[in-house]
Amino acid sequence: MFNLKKNTWVTLFLAFIIVTGCQQKAEEMENPILTQTSSQKPVNQSIANEAVKKTLEREEVTKANGVNSKKLLIVAFDVEHFERFNIRKIEKKIQSELKKDFKDVKVKVTYDEKIMQEIEQLQEKIHEGDMSEKKLKKELSRIKKLMNEKT
Repeated sequence: MFNLKKNTWVTLFLAFIIVTGCQQKAEEMENPILTQTSSQKPVNQSIANEAVKKTLEREEVTKANGVNSKKLLIVAFDVEHFERFNIRKIEKKIQSELKKDFKDVKVKVTYDEKIMQEIEQLQEKIHEGDMSEKKLKKELSRIKKLMNEKT
């Protein structure tokens, strides 16, 4: 009987500790402390977003990514498998449409998968806030060189 009372008290004590510990975590989740992780303003990618949207409107395009600086816009795209035979025509059409729509920036278009991956990585850095305008220009010139090496 003494042993049963002791077990009951130990069980109640452990239950009390668990309940109060979880309650503190719930309060922290309701009122999180927000800290600013970057002092830089995010880089404006509205031109790239609009260009990607226009590129995806094309029936044969399955995937598109883009990134821009103040003077340069790079868009990479992928097409449906059976459209690969016409990929150069599609690239030229997209290039001319985007040049017509975005006259203020130099437009580069590619279907290269490696460039697509490079743009995705750059977009992640921009989204995280780890990218200044100067770093962005440097990365875009590096990607532009990669595009020129391919051709």
